[in-house]
Order: sequence, then C-alpha cells, then structure tokens
Amino acid sequence: MSCFKLVWLSPYFEVLYCFILTLILFIIFLFQKKTWYDRWAKTAVIKNSEYDIVREKKGITLLVVISLVIFGIRTFYFISMGSFNNPFIPKHSKNVIAAYVSFLEKQLDAKDYIFKLFEKNDIVILCEREHPEMTQYDFIFDLVSDERFVKNVGNVYTEIGSRTQQSNLDSLMNTDGLINEKLDIKLSQILQNYSDFPIWENTNYFDYYKKLYILNQQLPKEKRIRHVFTDLDFNWKEIKNNKEYTEKVKSNNASRDAMLADRIIKMYEQMLVSNQERKKCLVIMNYRHAFGPVNVPIGDTSCASYIMRKYPNQSANVLINTVNVSFGLSNPGSPILLPIQKSPINNGIWDNAFKAIGNKSLGFNFKDSPFGTDKFDLFFSPTGKLLKYQDVFTGYIFYKPLEEHYNSSGFKNIIANGFDEEILNRATIIDDNSFDLDINIKYVKEKVEKFRKQEITVNTKPYQKYSSVIDILFGTVLLSLGVALGLIFFLIRKKIAKV
Repeated sequence: MSCFKLVWLSPYFEVLYCFILTLILFIIFLFQKKTWYDRWAKTAVIKNSEYDIVREKKGITLLVVISLVIFGIRTFYFISMGSFNNPFIPKHSKNVIAAYVSFLEKQLDAKDYIFKLFEKNDIVILCEREHPEMTQYDFIFDLVSDERFVKNVGNVYTEIGSRTQQSNLDSLMNTDGLINEKLDIKLSQILQNYSDFPIWENTNYFDYYKKLYILNQQLPKEKRIRHVFTDLDFNWKEIKNNKEYTEKVKSNNASRDAMLADRIIKMYEQMLVSNQERKKCLVIMNYRHAFGPVNVPIGDTSCASYIMRKYPNQSANVLINTVNVSFGLSNPGSPILLPIQKSPINNGIWDNAFKAIGNKSLGFNFKDSPFGTDKFDLFFSPTGKLLKYQDVFTGYIFYKPLEEHYNSSGFKNIIANGFDEEILNRATIIDDNSFDLDINIKYVKEKVEKFRKQEITVNTKPYQKYSSVIDILFGTVLLSLGVALGLIFFLIRKKIAKV
C-alpha cells in the first residue's frame, strides 16, 4: 500500500521521493552540523570516544552476508532466466487466489463473451495492449473472422489510422485478385502515411490488414468486413515545416479523444439509418482512450467515455489482459527520462489465478466478480479518488499469459524506394527547434538503421526488461555502494584504533 494513500504512486516514485528528501536533509546537516530532528527536539548526540571493533565487525559481516545472498539470487536468476531481474510475476498462495479461481471456473470463452456483449450492445470497445504487441491481434482477427461477427457485426473502427487514408483502404479492400507482392506494396503505402508519427512501424497492423483482405476475398461483397480509420485528418504531403505540423496536428491533441468519438458516433448513426443489415461495430482503442465511463483525469475525457455516455445502454468497454506502467516515461519527447516500471495488474494475483486454471482464454463482466472490486491500478497519473476496475471497464478478457506476449516492429517494404530518408525528414520537421530535437532525431535514426539491416525486429520479452527497476537500481547498485563504503570506513576506523 502506498504511504500516500493514492493508487497512482508506484514504489519507484516513493523511493525516489525518499532519496531526494534524504539528499536535502543531508545538505542541511552539512551546513548546520546538526540533524533536523536534534534541532527540532533540542537534543544532542554524545559520541562514544571508545571504538568497539567487535561490534563494527559484526555489523560489516552482516552487511556482507546480506550482499552475498542478494548477489547469489541475482546470479541464480541470470543462470536460470538470462536476466538479473526477479521473476516478473510474483507468486501467490492458493488461499490468496482461491476466490478468483473459483469464479473463473464458471466463465465463458473470451470470444463467446464478446459475442454475448454484442447481443445487448451495438458498440463494444476493446482496450488494446501496448500498440506493438502481436498476440492481441491474433485474437482480434480470430474474433473478426468468426462467422458470428461476419453475420451480425461486420464493422471495425480503430483509433490508429488517419481518416485521410480511408479511401485508399476501401479501394484496396474492394480490389479483387491482388497477389502477395502487390498486396504487400499497397498495404505498405497506406501504413507509410498512416499516422502523424514519422512512421507507424508495428507489424501487427500490417499483418491484420493483410489477413483481413484475404478474408474479404472469400466473402460475398455485401458480407465483407468494413474497417474504418478514426484518427485525425492528416497528410504528410501538406506538412512542410514545424509550424504547419503544430497548426495541423499539435493544436488538435487536446481534443483528439472528442474527435475520435465524434467520428465513431457519426459513422454509427449513419449505419442506423442506412439499409445495411449489420449495424454494430467493434471499436479498438489503446489504453486511456478506452477508459470509461468514469472520467479519469487525463487532461481530456476519453473517447470511450464520450461514446458510453451518449449510448449508456448500447455500449460496453472491455480490457484485454496486459500490464500496468508505473511512474517514469522513457518515450522520446518526455522531458523526464526515468525508467518505466512495468508490472502485472494487481501484483500478479490475476495472472496467478489464470495460471491455476491453465491460462484458458476467458471473458467476463467486472461487476459481481472479485476482479471488479480490485483497486484500479492501470493508470499512472492521479485519479482523484480510489477507483475499482468495475468503475472503469464493463468487462475483461484473458488471451495468452504475459510470458507469451511479444512485440514486433517493421513490415514488408517499410523503407522501399528511399522511404527511409522520408522518415528522417518527417522526424526533423516534427522536432525542428523543439526542446527534444536531439532525443527524437536520435531515436528515429536508430529505428531507421534497424529497418535498413532487417525489415522486422521481434522482442520476445517486452515487459521483463523493465520489470525490476527498484530491485536492480536500489536493491543491488546501492547495496554494492553501501558495502564498499562500509568496508572503507571499517578499515579506516580499524587503523585509527590501532594508533
């Protein structure tokens, strides 16, 4: 439990806070030659003039033993797992997870749960994991290609994808007989101009659209799946400098969620008055954009909140199993570059419960479940009040355990025909004369160099890399420093005692 009684403060923040506070108090001590508590309590410290070498030996021996144990554990982790980090998911006893396991044993398959939601709702919003994660799009395509989806839903709306590219996607999906090479080229051209980032390189989107095209080729035209882009109108050909980028993109960031929701609402209402049989849609939003209907303070209301408030009886939002991200941002553009700490939801209790039943793919409503009453720990900024998961999401689906998740970057023809230089040019336009120019340019250059060496890069451990920031930084590095300083002072005192 955070000593601040706020759900958003991570242990990393608290340790950092204590470290800064300790540093400030130490500086005060250097100037005043007295500790703050002695000054406030009007007490004094009388030092023992005799040096007790036996006690010093016991103290330094204990410190060395503790260090050897921790270093031994680190070595064990490295030999067994190839990482100095602790196991990513903490283990919990059967008693702790018993209520969760008992509940899960009665739940529906994840796909069946989504289709059950569609029986009562026209709009189901799925909260996407980290954008590059691959296995979630295996589930999404499995859902979209299901005959129940083809028959009764038929529409997919995504946060990512500029609506400027909608006509190009529609044209592609309605062009029959494209073979692999031509299909790859046309898809890469859409994705090269897909967003207001210099390049949207995530492999899962490319693979999903390719599979969707192949699926649609097997369906009658009136039954084909319609995929709709909802992100802002944006055309890189119209952006010549940072001023134009600021006016056409950055100026819309504050109202982006409202604009996403407006696009979805308009498309939905057009469906309602149209002659088409299928008038439901799956909406895929990432992270906070899918939060709702509670307005978690994030500077603007989430896209899902807009939709769910307008259609309270026709919409639902579902969280797909993922990790939470604690204090610290390492993305380019952040003025504070602190290590991200990724950790399992509810300290791994949920993941342990699913592991106990064989990591079955399941789905359920948060309400009237032990999961729903757990503290909402998915968002790293202040929520203003203690929220529960049932306050923010309708339901939850589990698909693949965390250790099977993986990220992938790049796709066929991603930098074909000199597009690598265009990516660098876009990065320069975005960051022209900005505070984070060097950070972003360096970051994008590293991306482009990877694409030049190989089109696709896979990361099989996207979470574990940052899973134990506290343990590595404070539990090992600072302990090593403590042992070194302790030994130095011990030897100095021992030498003085002999004199």
